[in-house]
Amino acid sequence: MAEQLQLAQQPLYIGRRSLFDEVDALFSARRALLVACAEGDFRRLGATRLLREIGFRLLHDGHVPLLLAPRAHPTAPHSLRQVAAQVLQAVVDTCERLSLPAPPLETVACAAPSGHAQSAVRRGLRKAIAAFSASSDPLDVDDLRESLAEDLSSFALTAQSLGEPFGPHTRAVVLAEGLHLWDGALGWIAGRPPGLLDLLTPSGLGPPERPAPVIATTAESVELGLFKAERAGMAAYRFVPLAALPEDEATLGYQWVLLQPWHEQDRYKKVWVAAPGHDREMLREAFSTLEGRPAMVDYELYLVAHALASAKIFLSHDDEAAWRAYAELNRLAP
Repeated sequence: MAEQLQLAQQPLYIGRRSLFDEVDALFSARRALLVACAEGDFRRLGATRLLREIGFRLLHDGHVPLLLAPRAHPTAPHSLRQVAAQVLQAVVDTCERLSLPAPPLETVACAAPSGHAQSAVRRGLRKAIAAFSASSDPLDVDDLRESLAEDLSSFALTAQSLGEPFGPHTRAVVLAEGLHLWDGALGWIAGRPPGLLDLLTPSGLGPPERPAPVIATTAESVELGLFKAERAGMAAYRFVPLAALPEDEATLGYQWVLLQPWHEQDRYKKVWVAAPGHDREMLREAFSTLEGRPAMVDYELYLVAHALASAKIFLSHDDEAAWRAYAELNRLAP
């Protein structure tokens, strides 16, 4: 399921232990909105990978993540209609990938006709979602809030049929990347069009009996700053920092990745370990050039590893090749 939803990705994700504690408490703490917010530079902090890792974790707990991860500003939603349309599109896509029957969508007034193949039902829903997104008719925020909550509730009920670990506790969780890119789609400022923040209740985007929390990454924005100030002290809305990893967490994470071969290319197949008697301070200093950014693990980390190997501070070994040679020598079954 994780592969179908594009949540499983190598190399291993590192760090953010305190944030994952928040995710584990998402429903017991009754969070409606959990935001990882960067005060400065948003780049290379692993924001997209973070949401995928959160989605992977939620999936294991029997919840269904709906990932909204625009790759650039033009693909981010820029109106309230586009916000709702992207959430509903994620519902339809998830149903397709997990072989679930698509539920009727009240928001776009589209029900599944009886006797039709699911592929035809999904095509009808996608056309209705596209028409809804492109419409210029004014939206009633209260009506949209209610209908979207009903649609996410229906989707969560449908997902209960997936079997363990899904069941009556299953909820939909919206994962939204880069809210600072959502110009015109966040709302919350008087005199401007409404947006995502105007839809939120203490149940997220869902009804009280079946909450649908939103987990997001973002850089600072005026809208989120105002929202945070006006919701200060309310447990349903939680803002946590998204910054470079602390040195100890980063060093541990980088070394953990180097111990887990993850790629077909030879340079990534090897296990990298510190040599006996290595200079710990030199090792720490070498890792500090990666600035504690999780996104450095897929390329720059290996440049550092090669440099450390040249300096005899690191050793490398192809454990999988050694095991294959051992298995062949001892005629072990593959």
